[in-house]
Amino acid sequence: MSLRGLLILLACAVPVLLASPAFWWLIESETGAAPGGIVEHDGAARATTIGPKSPWPDWAPVPADAELTVRTYYADAPGHAATGSADLALARPAREEVDALKTRLAAEGWSVTTGRFDTTDPAHTRFSMCTIVARQAAPAERVVTYGIPLTPSKEIGPRMFWSAGAPIGTWTPPPGPAC
Repeated sequence: MSLRGLLILLACAVPVLLASPAFWWLIESETGAAPGGIVEHDGAARATTIGPKSPWPDWAPVPADAELTVRTYYADAPGHAATGSADLALARPAREEVDALKTRLAAEGWSVTTGRFDTTDPAHTRFSMCTIVARQAAPAERVVTYGIPLTPSKEIGPRMFWSAGAPIGTWTPPPGPAC
């Protein structure tokens, strides 16, 4: 294709792209809070937002000095708890963060369970992941789960998930040594 042909293609494609609602939804999902919805297997409809400006609860403990980038929010619906997820940029080494987070959560009255397992990331790099699950029964049923790689991974970083309201599953960290 010649340069002239490429310029003609771009001149035609760019206006179509800019007029596309899907294009603007993708932009909003990376820079704001793109609205959406899902229908669960039981027919319950849930509102969602995807992006860094999605709702995040004040009660979910973020590791000290960590940078939180919200990724998802799913509203509650009959039979489904509200949930959300975020990426974390930790301010200290993973092992120190895990120890500090377990101490803090226990001091704040959370029931804490941990598990460590070895896995591979999409680039087939082996790494160890620490999973911390913290539960709180009052004032409402709440769960916060942290996934913190203990050894470096090229593609998997620290993440945080929250869930509030009934029913919340009884997922526990995988069997293995505590972290």
